[in-house]
Amino acid sequence: MSEGIAGLARNRAKEQLASGGYATGTWLQLVRTPAVVRLVAAAGFDMVFIDMEHSSFDWQTVGDMCELARAEGIAPIVRPYDRTGPLVNRVQDLGAMGLVFHDVTSRAEVDELLRIVRYPPEGHRGVSAGGPAVDYRTGDGKALQAAVNAHTLLAIQVESAAGVDGLDGILRGGGVDLVEIGRADLSTSLGVPLQPRHPRVLEALDRVVSVAKAHGVAVGVTASSPEDAEDLVRRGVRSLGYGLDKNLLAGAYRSMHQTLVSLIPPVGRRA
Repeated sequence: MSEGIAGLARNRAKEQLASGGYATGTWLQLVRTPAVVRLVAAAGFDMVFIDMEHSSFDWQTVGDMCELARAEGIAPIVRPYDRTGPLVNRVQDLGAMGLVFHDVTSRAEVDELLRIVRYPPEGHRGVSAGGPAVDYRTGDGKALQAAVNAHTLLAIQVESAAGVDGLDGILRGGGVDLVEIGRADLSTSLGVPLQPRHPRVLEALDRVVSVAKAHGVAVGVTASSPEDAEDLVRRGVRSLGYGLDKNLLAGAYRSMHQTLVSLIPPVGRRA
């Protein structure tokens, strides 16, 4: 990977995964204040997933989150709600250092996504000079665009039986940096909705890891618990996500409420 240009943010998560290492991240889907990105960075994560598919985030929110992530030294990875070139390139122009695309099931989809997300001559990404995507740097345009291409992470989500079955063909030809397994949709496709640790889901996960490893591609999964994360590492997962912001908050609130209620004398509790 390119050594980069002075002042241009580097994609630490992509570098670590490309070298056979591990990367950690978490998903934002509910909390709109961009300051949450600084909390994620302060916690030590390598990347933050910013979800536009299942959230109410507007363009300004996504842009601010990407700006803060870059400034804090972590990679903002955005999941767009659509795959059209102009929309994807707008996300990139806001500063996204990676894109994750849901439910990819064919190599043709990957080839088109590569053309969309890369600057010429590798692709046909439109040019927005001197903005967040290059950290407001100017200079040798060819060198800047080559550096951005090198540090752009392309992640695809396997969320169906068709995606699992076709993964070998999907990864042939290269270009994919990360295969994210969406266990909610995958479990639904396999007939066991929202059971992320059902034997069918784990069997499919193991197949994905095996195929991806043969192509030199890292696999990512969002863990539901520390115990789940430990098992995912044992199974060969190298990109470890932990939680959605809304689930983490809900869990913390429930735990604290239960603790407080346990301290209230029986006579003072609600019926």
